[in-house]
Amino acid sequence: MDRNENEKTLADYLGALKRYRGRMGMVIVAMIVASIGVAFGLPPVYRSSATILIEQQEIPTDLVRSTITSFADQRIQVISQRVMTRANLMDIIKKYNLYPDDQKTEPTEVLVENMHKDIKMNTISADVVDPRSGRPTQATIAFTVSYDSESPGLAQKVANELVSLYLNENLKSRTEATEQTSDFLSDEARKLSELITDSEKKLAEFKTANADELPELSGLNMQVLDRAERDMLDVDRDMRSLRERKAYLEAQIAQVSETTSLYAKTGERLLGPEDRLKQLQTSYVSLLSNYGADHPDVVRARKEIDALKKEVGGVDTADSLRDRRKILEDDLEAARKKYGAEHPDVKRLQRELSVLDDNIAQATINKSVASTEEPNNPAFIQLQSQIKSAEIELAALSAKKDALSQKMQDYEGRLARTPQVERQFRALTRDYENAWGKYKELKAKQMEAQLAQVMETERKGERFTLIEPPELPEKPLKPNRMAVLVLGVVFSFAGGVGTVAVSETTDATVRGVRGVSLLLNSPPLAAIPRIDTEADRQRRRRRRIGFAVAIVALIGMGVAAFHFFFMPLDVFWYAVQRRLGLQVI
Repeated sequence: MDRNENEKTLADYLGALKRYRGRMGMVIVAMIVASIGVAFGLPPVYRSSATILIEQQEIPTDLVRSTITSFADQRIQVISQRVMTRANLMDIIKKYNLYPDDQKTEPTEVLVENMHKDIKMNTISADVVDPRSGRPTQATIAFTVSYDSESPGLAQKVANELVSLYLNENLKSRTEATEQTSDFLSDEARKLSELITDSEKKLAEFKTANADELPELSGLNMQVLDRAERDMLDVDRDMRSLRERKAYLEAQIAQVSETTSLYAKTGERLLGPEDRLKQLQTSYVSLLSNYGADHPDVVRARKEIDALKKEVGGVDTADSLRDRRKILEDDLEAARKKYGAEHPDVKRLQRELSVLDDNIAQATINKSVASTEEPNNPAFIQLQSQIKSAEIELAALSAKKDALSQKMQDYEGRLARTPQVERQFRALTRDYENAWGKYKELKAKQMEAQLAQVMETERKGERFTLIEPPELPEKPLKPNRMAVLVLGVVFSFAGGVGTVAVSETTDATVRGVRGVSLLLNSPPLAAIPRIDTEADRQRRRRRRIGFAVAIVALIGMGVAAFHFFFMPLDVFWYAVQRRLGLQVI
């Protein structure tokens, strides 16, 4: 034969299915029953979900800027961490008595871990344009919070509790963030205010200590110094003028007698005691040189001089005698040159000069004795008054000059110290201006933070809005009983076919002409067909009845499960009619 003798034919496979159909049916039924038990034995899990929308702030950001700058998905993750704390989850577990069996045997960590598994949070994103960069990007616009439970009521209640926690935590976190920002800015503003006050105090103390040397007064100090220098020049000019005037007046008063001259009826000038004394002292020298000390004219002149001295109180005539001595010295020098040292005129002039020296010495001794007679010459008194006035003015100008000199030194010192003072003043001013600039900037930010805080308090900023509250779930999320049943049926038939294949492989029975030929390597002489007995027919009949009953039972169980766990039959029939377009009465 061309074909391999060990190759199975379709008839062989059909024969194997026929031989082991009972065993295959039992496996199929058993697996279908097991699938039904699994599909309808698993507890239902209901999911209650809520959708929370992230709404942007109502007030434009150009008018009021929020102090919260993080992205929405970041804030959602932070809020989730705060909501999913052990304390919050345990409060919910105790409040709704979740996982009652586990509470009796499992620790807190297991309960919290179970609840973490049952809570689901998913974000919803959309394509938006970033206002800062102008580029398209993904932004979180909403998120869903759900809870899975075997009880639909508990699923809804816990989902409501979680939603409340998310909403409250968002409001709390935003309020706290704005309050912390406002408090931080207030503290910094207070610190800067204290720094400004301290800078103002230092600046005021520095101005007080250097009131005359401040940079803004340098121009004024320079003007005052220039004016003082001009005043000093004016004072010097006035003093020179007064000194010249005084010298002129002193020259005039030297030529005027202190007393008024008297004249006789004949018109002859009557000399006063002082003038007469001066005249006698001048003539006495000539008389003494000509006649000697014992001559009557000399004695008479000397007596008259003594009398006049007593009268006038020894008026000083030293100046006139000195003038006379100078004249005599000139005459003596001329006589020596003309006549020689032994000439009588030279001898006379020498004696006269000796007597004049004695008179000058006596006059110098009597210089301190002042005349008791008051000046009565109007011209003398006027000149004397003018001299005293000039002296007073000179003294005043001298004092003014000293004051101006001191003032100039003072202002020169101020101008010399101004650069150093200016450097320190600018440093203090710079610190003050920097602190003031920071303070104004901080106050503006503080005002923005306070507006943002008011905006968050009144819920005008970005907020979480519950747009789909948790509803009572009507259908379980899992298990998918229909999928379990379908997979169970598929695996049941696969298991039945596998059972037949295994049974056929392990069965060593020789069947049919082909089996005998393969075993003996020669064809058989004759083939005797199978002879069915009554017992065989009854056994096959019972198998068919059992199989039919099993099929009917499976169908009944499937219909009942469909009715109770998936959809009521009347609703299913109504849906079928609507799908087929039949008129529903």
